[in-house]
Amino acid sequence: MRSKMPGRGLSLFLIGFILAAHLSIFARELITDPHFQRGLKVLNPTSGQAEGRLQWSSAGGAPIWACAQWHSHSSLAGLTPDTLASGWLQWANEDKTIRLGPIAGENYDIYMGVNSDHEFGGIYRTSGQPWPALLVQQRLSPPNTFGPGCPPLSELASLNFHVEVRLDTARIIKKYGYNPGLHAAHFPIYFVVQNLRRSSPGYGKMIWLGLHIYDDRWALPPKYVAHDQGTNTLIYSIAYETMSDSSVQSGDWVSLDVDLLPHAINALHEAWRLGYLQASQDLADYKIGAMNLGWEVPGLAFVGMEVRNLSLLAISGTGVEKDPMAPENYDLRAFPNPFAKSTRIILRPGAHGGHLRIINLVGQVVREWHVASRPGETLTLRWNGLDGHGDELPSGIYFLNYADSKVRIIRRILLLR
Repeated sequence: MRSKMPGRGLSLFLIGFILAAHLSIFARELITDPHFQRGLKVLNPTSGQAEGRLQWSSAGGAPIWACAQWHSHSSLAGLTPDTLASGWLQWANEDKTIRLGPIAGENYDIYMGVNSDHEFGGIYRTSGQPWPALLVQQRLSPPNTFGPGCPPLSELASLNFHVEVRLDTARIIKKYGYNPGLHAAHFPIYFVVQNLRRSSPGYGKMIWLGLHIYDDRWALPPKYVAHDQGTNTLIYSIAYETMSDSSVQSGDWVSLDVDLLPHAINALHEAWRLGYLQASQDLADYKIGAMNLGWEVPGLAFVGMEVRNLSLLAISGTGVEKDPMAPENYDLRAFPNPFAKSTRIILRPGAHGGHLRIINLVGQVVREWHVASRPGETLTLRWNGLDGHGDELPSGIYFLNYADSKVRIIRRILLLR
């Protein structure tokens, strides 16, 4: 039977419910068919065009996920699958393997394996030579998506990602000629941070936000920022230790949890600093447009990974609730946002006075001010990231929450120390 989601993963969902209860905001799951029950659309290794399906059952409809097989010498399309003892189906040839089946048939949702030793004929690739990749991918935001779509990053409170993985096989061939910089096997998850505002001059431009789940060079892969020659854009991969301190190399199930929002914002700021995405530096233009996960194997290896319980929960973080008769001249914002040392909170309150509170992700009030009645007057408060006792608060998402008898206004702010 499928194991229950561990406590750390569950906490992300609890945070979502707490936020909804305290702040009247909304959560949406961005990944469609997270358990791969509708199977995979197979893409041609060279053209990327659809050429078949891998489905244990077609009852759920057409596949949401696509299976890319870049630079492989063969395709899984058209293969007759083997039936495993559990009733699952396995599509396999000498180069790669995919396993799919009904929930609870196995203790994972998908198995992905690659034999790059066969792909390369036992000869190490040289610099500049492409390598085989076995990836599953889907669009998360329009155009061409089945899901609800990601809100703009400027409207999010958090973007909580969860996945559980187990390294089944990792036989890395390290003989004469092996170069770790050219031949390391890795299993990344990539998210496309993309300008999806049609009116923006930078519409369609993107960068990669990466999570390196496995890399044979490191137990805990480090942060990695580099130019991607294939797509001519930036790769910004976060440090593994921000997700877990348990290495996938152990061969045990590992639960990975991370709020992607501050990393996506950091990635954009780094991209702008380095000269990418110069047509727009407005967070409101950017969303998570797509994702992929799977094997990239530039060396000689036999590798296999089990994956289950994918989730990407987008929690919106701005909103206004007010009496229909309340005046329209309320205002609440912070500048700069994100901020490192201090930010100016700009507030235009109502005629009856109210309370301005700063609330953390679990609904706790960490700072509070009573606001006197000053109709039409704009107030400026400076907040230096300290709580009411003068203690320094950690980096993360916080909320400005102003409320009086007529209105409640919520704005997200991001503290990056």
